Amino acid sequence: PGGIAPESLTFTPLDDMIFLKWEEPVEPNGLITQYEISYQSIESSDPGINVPGPRRTVSKLKNETYHMFSNLHPGTTYLISVRARTAKGFGQTALTEITTNISGRDTSYTTITT
Repeated sequence: PGGIAPESLTFTPLDDMIFLKWEEPVEPNGLITQYEISYQSIESSDPGINVPGPRRTVSKLKNETYHMFSNLHPGTTYLISVRARTAKGFGQTALTEITTNISGRDTSYTTITT
C-alpha cells in the first residue's frame, strides 16, 4: 500500500498514556488488512528510565485507525511508527515523536498564588 501521510497522525499525550489516530493511506493499492504500530522510548526527563527502551509492536485491525498507548513514563519522548498492510505486504512507515506530560502538571492552565 501507499504510505500513511505523517501529517495525518494526530495525538493526545497524557502523563502515562498517548492517544494516537491516523488516516488510511491515500493510495491503499488493495484492501488494507491490518496496521502495525511500533513504539520505543528515546529520551526522558527521568534519569531512572533506560533510553532507548525496548521496541514494542502492536497490530491493529484494518478498521482500527487509532491506538491508546498505556503504561508509559511521564516526561518521556517516544518514537512511534505506523504502517499499513495489504495482501502484498507493508507500505511505507509514518514516523512521529511524542512526549508524554510530566506527572502532576496540567498544561491547560497555570495557577499563580501570592
